[in-house]
Amino acid sequence: MNPFVPRGVQQAPGPVASPDSGNYNNYPYLLQGETISSTSEFTLAPRSIEFDNLNEDEQVQVANAEDATVSATTNVAPGTDAELRLQSTDASSSFRLGNDVNISQDGSISTAYDLSGQEVGDIFDANFRVEGSSVDTSEGVVVESIDTGEEEETTNETDTDTDDGEDMDDGETEPADDGETNETTDDGESTDDGTPGFGAVVALIALIGAALLAVRRQN
Repeated sequence: MNPFVPRGVQQAPGPVASPDSGNYNNYPYLLQGETISSTSEFTLAPRSIEFDNLNEDEQVQVANAEDATVSATTNVAPGTDAELRLQSTDASSSFRLGNDVNISQDGSISTAYDLSGQEVGDIFDANFRVEGSSVDTSEGVVVESIDTGEEEETTNETDTDTDDGEDMDDGETEPADDGETNETTDDGESTDDGTPGFGAVVALIALIGAALLAVRRQN
């Protein structure tokens, strides 16, 4: 025990001599001069990108619009400096556009360009660059619009007639008013002479005839 250490204070153990080699232990794990090494194998995947909206020819389709969107997925770590460049190769008018892109946690990227001045069918290269180096280049084409695969919902509107259960047309027609008056006799029969006042003349003639007949019988 070290006589200079106050009583009650525990002294930390010091180097202990090895009985075999005469070396000292580096407390508490290794002998003095010993080293430990460990190895593990792992594989680094090369940086890559997979563009969306590819056609049958594996071309990147970009709409002819002011906000033409290019989207893709990459295995590059989120937060890494990345850029996506579009450069015409066979177009009505040449263009070269570049946007810095933000890589999300799931590896997706999306950015927009103004391609409203280009013509449908213009060909370009889409170059994905990371930290100043080119990762991959794919050919692209300007199209009229992007088919997202979603079906458009259409509503068929039909004109409906209000039906209150009443038939407005019972098939009967009202007779036209021709200005003639139908006379109804006491026996329920309806007579129509077609000439106003004609009935009174007939009645007067009948009376005259009856009077003449009476005079003749008196004579």
